[in-house]
Amino acid sequence: MKLTAKGRLLTDVGRTRGHVGTMKEICDEFFWRMLKQTAKSVLGPGTRERVGAFYFLIERYWYKRVAYKHLRRIRRETRELCWCGGRLSPFQWQLSYGVCQACGCYVNRRPPLQEELKRLYSLDLYWHIKQRADGLPTIEQRPAYDKGDGRVDFMLKLIAKYGPAKGRVIEIGCAHGIVLKELKEHGYECIGVEIDERTASWTSNTMGVEVRTGVFPGIKLPPCDIFLSCDVLEHVNEPEAFMNEAARLLNPGGIAIIQTAVDRYDYVPPFGRRFRHAFDDSEHVYIFTDKALQELARRAVLKVVTLSECIWLMGEICVFEKSNEA
Repeated sequence: MKLTAKGRLLTDVGRTRGHVGTMKEICDEFFWRMLKQTAKSVLGPGTRERVGAFYFLIERYWYKRVAYKHLRRIRRETRELCWCGGRLSPFQWQLSYGVCQACGCYVNRRPPLQEELKRLYSLDLYWHIKQRADGLPTIEQRPAYDKGDGRVDFMLKLIAKYGPAKGRVIEIGCAHGIVLKELKEHGYECIGVEIDERTASWTSNTMGVEVRTGVFPGIKLPPCDIFLSCDVLEHVNEPEAFMNEAARLLNPGGIAIIQTAVDRYDYVPPFGRRFRHAFDDSEHVYIFTDKALQELARRAVLKVVTLSECIWLMGEICVFEKSNEA
């Protein structure tokens, strides 16, 4: 039987909660069906595109409700200092964040506890429910989406520009693993890391690459020539420990390519139209500045190769190198 959007929602709810079909969910299902019937009667026949757009908005509304219920159960800690030790000033645009007086980072004052990260970034809650709530593709849809919008080709060209032509690549937070799959086909030895076991299994089976499960740092990994991390560093509770471990894993002359949200602009509020996405306090712990990244590199004893690369807004890229003398 083909699932409706609401049916997929109830399936995802059941996976996460362990059951499907509470009285409230049954009532929600009835309301959902009424909405669909209303849409068809109001829009009439021959309006498939408008009906599709209507369904998308309603589906996203439902997933937002479910995501909110789960995210509010995530336990959190309180932060009064930045990762660098700087004190926080109030941030007028988002009260749940502070601004570091030393490095300029935006700091989530109530980030998820470290021990909650496996639950937060699980296959169902993050890659199915949260992605749909944000209007983004699920992990099954993401490989084609990322190839279609150019980001995969961009990363491959970036690696060819700054990295060695062969060697071992480690990607932290490899998600669907499409970049590792492409690199493997180019002759690299590839290892991915995912925090959730089911996500790691899906990626390994689908993309044919090795994916290890665990929290980085804290998982055993071999030395590498290229260290990749895309849309991960902003989620990390301890970015200094993250970068120190990246530096330790890199062979002399190896490079680290870190793609994360970096405020390099004069937008008011920061990141302009993408402000709400950037300052999503359910998952983003730090929003960085170039000054902060330079300080991270200094503490990790890495050379800054460039801070000027960028694929798009919130797709800022930093390239670091480990000295040959290290």
